[in-house]
Amino acid sequence: MHALPVVATNPRTYWASRLEGGGMSQVGRIGLSDELNAAMYPVIRRHALAMLRAAGVRTHGRALDAGSGWGFWFRTWQELGFPVVDAVDFVEESVARVRAHARPADDVRVADITAPRIFEGRQRYDLVSCMNVLLHVVHPGQFGMALANVASAVAPGGLLLLAEPAAVGPISPADGADLSSRVHALDDYLGPMSVAGLELVDLRPAMAITGDPVERRGPVARHAQRLWWRGVLAADRRVPTLRGALGAAMQVVDQAARRLGAAETSKLVLFRKTWSAAETGV
Repeated sequence: MHALPVVATNPRTYWASRLEGGGMSQVGRIGLSDELNAAMYPVIRRHALAMLRAAGVRTHGRALDAGSGWGFWFRTWQELGFPVVDAVDFVEESVARVRAHARPADDVRVADITAPRIFEGRQRYDLVSCMNVLLHVVHPGQFGMALANVASAVAPGGLLLLAEPAAVGPISPADGADLSSRVHALDDYLGPMSVAGLELVDLRPAMAITGDPVERRGPVARHAQRLWWRGVLAADRRVPTLRGALGAAMQVVDQAARRLGAAETSKLVLFRKTWSAAETGV
């Protein structure tokens, strides 16, 4: 595990400040414009939907998006066909935005997934998503509680989809200390999920090329990725009129990088609940 110092600022205050009046860049990749962040999300969405369909996701039931941000995944699960999609986030501004897209049956509320047993007493879900949320839980005890909470919300036979660093190889050293996030090894997720009755179904890169390679690679590959990302950032800042073309290019490069087995960055990790706590007396 690559452990970073525990964040000194209250996480709720940090996120409330970060999200104030912001667009996609406030919930996505910091340093990229809203336009390029918006271009990255469909790439991740396409691979997430492919994983869920291959796993036989049950869209006739209920879905939950834990840590909903601006509601991209909340809306995705609505579009996928779930008649009920609930959401939680601990920032009121995020919840207000998501509620604007909620239907009468959808339950969108303020809640902190690091608090004990927050989903206790709720009907469980056929799909639970927690997308790029757990990596921001930097306190080990709270990380474990958040994992237990999202696992407990999944119905037997249901799916849990995470977007997380989830390193499967040696972890690349960080270029600088980011007190708002922490990289965990895949095993840090697999152990608690197994205890909660979930098994790994699928694991794929969320995007093959981004600015934050998680796993250590050779010097040539690492240098090439740094050059690519510096070029993306420079073009994004200096030539706003090219952002549309640059976003399209990023999607093409991502596909090519996947075929070449390029950098492992953030992962899409899919689990299935194989038994319920009630069935085992836990």
